[in-house]
Amino acid sequence: MRSFLAAAMLLAASMLSPASGQEVGKCAPDEIVAKDLEKAKQKLATIGFVSPEALYAIYASQGGDNWTAVVIRADGQSCIVARGTDLNRVIIEPRGEKV
Repeated sequence: MRSFLAAAMLLAASMLSPASGQEVGKCAPDEIVAKDLEKAKQKLATIGFVSPEALYAIYASQGGDNWTAVVIRADGQSCIVARGTDLNRVIIEPRGEKV
């Protein structure tokens, strides 16, 4: 799983050009990355568990015009893995029986 994540991060870094601020593929302490994204008018939109070593977060601007995908590592470093535009909301049904 780790090798797949690393390959995905490298592929994203090689394919996407960075927007202003921190570059795709660059890592920095999480508080610095979060502050830079806040300055870019992006807020945490969603977060998910990847492994005991990492979380995957999506930051987005109001309305989803711009977004940034970040891997947050257990050592406190965050790495920008992708940037894009036109983020769309997807509704995910909860697991289990509907009441």
